[in-house]
Amino acid sequence: MARIVVVESEAVVALDMAGSLQTLEDVEVRLERDALAVHANLTAFRDCCDLLVVDIGDPGGLELAVAAYRDHGIQSVILSDLPASEVLSSLKEAYPLGVLVKPFHEKELVATIENALARSLLQRKLEASERRYHDLFTYSLAARCVCTPEGNIIETNNAFMNILGEAAARGEISAIFSQSGQWDALLGELVARGSLMQRELHTGDLGRGEKDLLAGFLLFEQSDGSRQILCEFFDITESKRLQEELVQAQKLDAMGRLASGVAHDLNNLLTSIIGYMEMMKLDAPDIAQSEDFHGIERTIQRASILTRQLLGFSRRRTFVPDIVDLRLLVTDAAKMLRRLMPERIFFSQSIPEREMPVRCDPGHIQQILMNLVVNARDALESAEHPRVSISVNAEYLDTPRKAVRSTIQPGHYAVIEVADNGSGIPSELTDRIFEPFFSTKAEGKGTGLGLSIVLSLAAMNEARLILDTRVGHGTAFSLYLPLVEHAGERNASLQVQETDRPSPAAAASHTLGRLAGKRIMLVDDDEDLLTSCVRNLERSGAQVVTGRNAGDVFLLLDGREHFDLMVVDIVLPGMNGMDLWKRVRQQRRIDYCLFITGYEQSSFEDIAGYKVLEKPFSPAQLVLACAEALGV
Repeated sequence: MARIVVVESEAVVALDMAGSLQTLEDVEVRLERDALAVHANLTAFRDCCDLLVVDIGDPGGLELAVAAYRDHGIQSVILSDLPASEVLSSLKEAYPLGVLVKPFHEKELVATIENALARSLLQRKLEASERRYHDLFTYSLAARCVCTPEGNIIETNNAFMNILGEAAARGEISAIFSQSGQWDALLGELVARGSLMQRELHTGDLGRGEKDLLAGFLLFEQSDGSRQILCEFFDITESKRLQEELVQAQKLDAMGRLASGVAHDLNNLLTSIIGYMEMMKLDAPDIAQSEDFHGIERTIQRASILTRQLLGFSRRRTFVPDIVDLRLLVTDAAKMLRRLMPERIFFSQSIPEREMPVRCDPGHIQQILMNLVVNARDALESAEHPRVSISVNAEYLDTPRKAVRSTIQPGHYAVIEVADNGSGIPSELTDRIFEPFFSTKAEGKGTGLGLSIVLSLAAMNEARLILDTRVGHGTAFSLYLPLVEHAGERNASLQVQETDRPSPAAAASHTLGRLAGKRIMLVDDDEDLLTSCVRNLERSGAQVVTGRNAGDVFLLLDGREHFDLMVVDIVLPGMNGMDLWKRVRQQRRIDYCLFITGYEQSSFEDIAGYKVLEKPFSPAQLVLACAEALGV
């Protein structure tokens, strides 16, 4: 319904006009007699008046008509005692929609008001539409601006100011681009295409860091023939970061699988080598006493430790803390970390003699050390006498100490320090280096994840990290782990130990004839390992048949033979060892099972309750494990 306010001081005229306007459909008429009072309260009339009819002969009437249009966009029909030609000049600021000169006829009144009302409502709709589209531009979640082909920014919205405010301050769209000339090249392509164009852009630092943007550009013409460009930008920085994080996670997963597979194959080879060497010891005791032979044994033991470390670094598992001696953990990790260093870098370690029990996840501490050592190595590319050191010390804090994004409370701590004499880290970057994907390395030489992972793993293990760095003097990272008072709780399975191997004489005395009369089925896909193990099991008196996969096993069982024990690798082509045992034990022709594997036992979920022998193992360990499984 249209709303008309009639401001007329003469009551008779006002009532007569109201009666005439009742003939119009959907019109509500309100009468006011005091123009000055309406002027003083114009704000209240703004939302309840579509058209103002005002007599400018009344005191304040002309001022009311001007203020209504100027301040509130309310248009008027003017009533006047003077001819229109005499009053139009004074009404210029009011922009009236009609002028009625008294006296006027009823039909003239109705026609003028009807026409003015239609124009007023149409104007209101146009203004509302413009306001709506202006708000869509201004309050859009996408950053938008309008600029000239020369790159001068004409108009921006709120999102543009929030994301790309510095470009708006400069007044040039080219400030968004990281390289000069990019805007000109893009403009040339936009003109040639003549339609909407989209691009992904990487900006420089515009006050809020570098941004990845999905940008859209539209060239259009104004009514005067001039050309302008509507630019729209979506911030996809977080999306790109998550995408890169996913790619890096996939790469790390692939690397872990590769390392695990390599370690498995090496364990097979080492098991075969150990088996052949043990037989040589028995066949030629004099050769077994030579220094060269002992050198081969030591090398095999080092290779065995290396495969265990590869499996430890590559395994994926949840947070599993336990009490371990930090000295042994760092000593074991340092053996692998030393191999990451080029020959020109001097690598040293300092480990105390006293025990240092801490509660942590050993795999997490190894990963922290690897990341810190790799960072130290990369910081030494231009160092003249490069050095990297790892040290372990005990420290007591009697007052709180500031750490990276946290505080170290007073107490007794074991401290691992990784230090280098590289270029150091500028003070303005000491906090940013812990952000995911932030890296000071050249493109392609780092993921920016290392220190972020270090900080995350340290927090999971209730450890704190301190950074000490000076430009030109080097960097030291110190990891503080609370010392455990009662070290006796430590789980022996997590202590780092060398593999114990019995001497040839001890092996012979413990294994000779130990499995006499026992029928054993040996299943593994490695030919050399089968040959080595068969010879050693037969020396212990066992009767051995072999298979390389589940198919071989089923063929052997078709002969209705009975076996005392099946020794089977967990990882086999086709059906794995665990599923194979579940199938064959139902036939009740194999009494017991011993699993062997080149992976860690923790890699398998269903292995609990079964005996498992981890590769590489010696012949004596194989025979004794078989005897234990058989209960002999």
